[in-house]
Amino acid sequence: MKYKSMVCILAFVISDLVGCHSTPATVDTPTHPSPANTMKTPEEAAQKALMSLPQLVQSGNYRGMGFASVDEARAVKLGAAVPRRIVSYDELLKYQPSVSLAQLFTSDEELVYPFQIGDTVKSTTTVSKKAGSWHIGTVGDAYLAKIISAVPDKQTKLQIISIPGLSLDFAGVHEGEDLELVPAQDYPDLDLVKGRSVRAAELLPRLSTYAKAFDKQYGEQLRNRRLVR
Repeated sequence: MKYKSMVCILAFVISDLVGCHSTPATVDTPTHPSPANTMKTPEEAAQKALMSLPQLVQSGNYRGMGFASVDEARAVKLGAAVPRRIVSYDELLKYQPSVSLAQLFTSDEELVYPFQIGDTVKSTTTVSKKAGSWHIGTVGDAYLAKIISAVPDKQTKLQIISIPGLSLDFAGVHEGEDLELVPAQDYPDLDLVKGRSVRAAELLPRLSTYAKAFDKQYGEQLRNRRLVR
């Protein structure tokens, strides 16, 4: 699986901020979110993530988090939330031609908030809903910023489609009744080119075949480490 980008993780213990990590992770366990990382609304969680940037962005990590400088990170504003839908790896393995992409989504509620300078997306924070409250997941994810930027039309209703088990992510936009998926990078094994959209209905059989081949080689490792569901 490809390493995406450096993601700085906000770890709230009581009211303190704790460190940065170079690999994506969640702040809390699904059943035990820390009290300081429990908000009533996604906007409140995103604002708290924004406020954390001055402590988190330093001279040694600002580029990996998507910023041109430490000062730029202090000047960003929150953009409009982008829904993120997670495709179930196990459901993808069981895919049948009559099934739509929407039927493969998990029930997870997650939003991605851009950190912007004007209309330019520099980085992101993710927030998710667990046990009725909203929690910060990651802060400083430049890779998700690239996915949002893959669709330049700001008037388009955008969502992010992620398949964590395969380390695949797309910008999703509706064209009439069709959902178009736009990769933010090349995926040669799937014959996908950065920025070139493909209909979800057309891509699903390819994704399923790819997932089955991938699972034969790596499935046991993924399940032992509880990285897929």
